[in-house]
Amino acid sequence: MTTSPHANLRRAAFGALSVTMLTGALAFGTSTAGSQSGGCPGNPVAQFGGAKLGGWAGGSNFVTSETYAASIPAGTYDLMGASYDSYEGRAEAPAQLSEKWFAQILDANGNLLATSSTTGDLPDGIESASWSGGMGLVTLSAPAAQIRVVHARQTPDQSETNSVFPSCLGFSLIAPTPPSTAPPPVVTIASPEPPAVVETPAPAPAPAPAPAPAPVPARPAFTG
Repeated sequence: MTTSPHANLRRAAFGALSVTMLTGALAFGTSTAGSQSGGCPGNPVAQFGGAKLGGWAGGSNFVTSETYAASIPAGTYDLMGASYDSYEGRAEAPAQLSEKWFAQILDANGNLLATSSTTGDLPDGIESASWSGGMGLVTLSAPAAQIRVVHARQTPDQSETNSVFPSCLGFSLIAPTPPSTAPPPVVTIASPEPPAVVETPAPAPAPAPAPAPAPVPARPAFTG
């Protein structure tokens, strides 16, 4: 890749992405670099705008990933991707064995929902090389808000340039995420307890009056 005319192209971490749907196009930004069309059937289709992964051999600008805004509903999808590389003199360049990438699909908080399989390597020995094909099935348990394209070569040894331009990633819905089948919570309402009955004790009967002592008869007086 030593004479690539794309060597000075740069883009922000959140660059251009359009998601093309059957009913129209949802634009999330403006492309800052040219791209070549690749076969990415699906609905929606993420277009990556020509951002390069990889870089000069031995250079410090080896780009390992780029992240894009997206809007993909939850569900199970069959993925189709495409990538390319093209510059004058590529046919005579040394072989590069890892012009490949994969995609990480994230939710709005940056949590990983799914990871695609890795693309095929681009063919060497030709000026303009491209690849398109399947990138596996993924299930998104929540709507996706970001797509991160990641270079397949994640090692400190960057002796090969392995530059590759991810073109697009198509999502073909296999099945929507079913709604939760958990039964609704059962709320038990306790019956109100009857008011407590307070028994009032009956008044104690009045004690019977003690009988009056019998009178003592008077003793007769004796005279003598």
